[in-house]
Amino acid sequence: MTAMNNQKKCDTCGAPLQSVDELCSHCLLQAGIDETVVLPELQMEEKTSNPGNDAQEERTWDYEILEEIAQGGMGVVYKSRQKKLNRVVALKMLLAGAFVRQDVLKRFLSEAEVVAHLDHPNIVPIYEIGRHDGQTFFTMKYIENGTLKESLPALMAHPRRAVELMVKVIRAVHFAHQRGVLHRDIKPGNILIDAQGEPRVTDFGLAKREGEDVTLTRTGTIMGTPAYMAPEQAKSGRVPLTVSADVYSLGAVLYHLFTGRPPFDAQDSLEVLQSVPSDEPKHPNHLNPSLPEDLSTICLKCLEKHPSRRYASAEALCQDLERWLDYQPIEARPSGFWERRVKWARRKPAIAVLSLLVVFLSVFGVGGFFLQTMQKQQALEQAHQAAMELAMARAPKLSARKIMLHEDRAASVVFNKDGSRLLSSFKDQRARIWDPYTGELLLELDGSEGALS
Repeated sequence: MTAMNNQKKCDTCGAPLQSVDELCSHCLLQAGIDETVVLPELQMEEKTSNPGNDAQEERTWDYEILEEIAQGGMGVVYKSRQKKLNRVVALKMLLAGAFVRQDVLKRFLSEAEVVAHLDHPNIVPIYEIGRHDGQTFFTMKYIENGTLKESLPALMAHPRRAVELMVKVIRAVHFAHQRGVLHRDIKPGNILIDAQGEPRVTDFGLAKREGEDVTLTRTGTIMGTPAYMAPEQAKSGRVPLTVSADVYSLGAVLYHLFTGRPPFDAQDSLEVLQSVPSDEPKHPNHLNPSLPEDLSTICLKCLEKHPSRRYASAEALCQDLERWLDYQPIEARPSGFWERRVKWARRKPAIAVLSLLVVFLSVFGVGGFFLQTMQKQQALEQAHQAAMELAMARAPKLSARKIMLHEDRAASVVFNKDGSRLLSSFKDQRARIWDPYTGELLLELDGSEGALS
């Protein structure tokens, strides 16, 4: 009973504390969001602002910065040692310090609050939030082995290991989705690998919660990383995002794991942003011929341009990957030839219409040529038949068999004025003169030597 009475309580709300901190986790978060709440550290700073009192100032700041880990557009992350608990943590601070804009500060604090509500083994947990010398910061679990980006070359050669790892990442993302949180910046650099080889999702700086104040995201600003961004996300916030945007990003990470490059790879980010809504990524098997076809199919389903054609949820994507791991048929199906043509036509209607017009003209042009040729051939056949009938009628002793002794059949058959001679000409410019009454061949002429001129 005495031990319970001696348990340390929160300085603000009186709730029992599980650690040596002065505030409970709820009040720590509220302290970061509500600027009217003053943290104990800040109270101590105000009371001991005398520059000569270095010892008390040192006790106020409980972290020893060891090295910089990463830096982004909003903040910088340091590997630090928390002195009270003698543990290594990741400490994130705003780059702008005390001069930070209010919208950036709110988004920074929003990240801390989002992560504090996502208790999952594959999401990097948050420890503490506070301020020091006008700098807002929060600390997280330090993950030792770098990011997935650094492991890409090794995983590309082992697709099964890559899939096993990504299944855990996707489960963590689905866990966030179930709690109304979209990550909006899933990429290899935001997936950490711990000492046991387990993945940990981090950097929820662009995360959006259901019902969140839209002022945290400025209209017209593209939020995210272009190479892993869904087409609807690349439209400057004009289209409301759903879980399908994160499904696309997960597919883009899978694509990078399987092929060694993102779906759209260019030096210029603007070029990538232009390609994402309009171009199709290269088939993964074209970049990695040894990749199983089912994994290519799963990957490309995630990267469909229209959200409704992707997996309905991160969990559905995870289940298809698990089917592949269990050697079971996957549910996704590759796009057929005509389906690919229709999707291409929808993306580029002007080019599609022009192509159809060219095909139409070509078909009808070739068809007209063949029609004319057939009509000419039919006229020649009719003329030949008429000539043969006339010859047979006027030359009873001359058989059609004799006239057909040429290599090719006669092109025309004509009589002289008095009907005493018959001439048969042929396509090879040879001709024969016959006695129509006796059937005797009188003369054979070679047109190539000028005999018929």
